[in-house]
Amino acid sequence: LAYGSRKDNAADDRRHGKIRRGERHWNSKLTERDVHAVREALKMKVPRKAIAENFRITVHCVNDIALGRRWKADAPPSTPADPAPLAL
Repeated sequence: LAYGSRKDNAADDRRHGKIRRGERHWNSKLTERDVHAVREALKMKVPRKAIAENFRITVHCVNDIALGRRWKADAPPSTPADPAPLAL
């Protein structure tokens, strides 16, 4: 146990994996594979409204993924064998 500032404590939380981000967050609606599929659909010029309806998320969320405001880590999905299907 060590004394630290609020900034130090936040850095420790990140370093030790205590902050739930991405699909580990309790309120996450998407997995990393889903986000990869969303990005692929965006590259194929699929309308954002169709993407949102398919994944049951808002268009605002799709926009944030496209702009890098959500799901910033651009790592490929953990199992790239077959991406989540995009039913249109």
